[in-house]
Amino acid sequence: MKVASLTGRLTGHRSHPDTIGSGGGEGYGSAENPAGRKPTHIGAHGFENLRLQFANGQRTDLLLEDFDLAPDLGDVITIDVASRRGGARPFAALSHTSNS
Repeated sequence: MKVASLTGRLTGHRSHPDTIGSGGGEGYGSAENPAGRKPTHIGAHGFENLRLQFANGQRTDLLLEDFDLAPDLGDVITIDVASRRGGARPFAALSHTSNS
């Protein structure tokens, strides 16, 4: 496994929630579920599309899931990415910019 840290200035940002759900309809009864109701599962995920510009001028786009980073344009951000067998997954994010 390889780990890389990508640090750059945020030049684009879009966040969007995604709600998923299943079940909730009528089903067959059983000893555990005599009324025959299917279980209902609803979950919420947040996705953020980030565009970072590196010091050398190159840019990259990243998709973060459930990080809740909420950065502002112009913030300096580091994203740590683990890659293995052709796949890459961000696992940590840090904003170096303080707005206080």
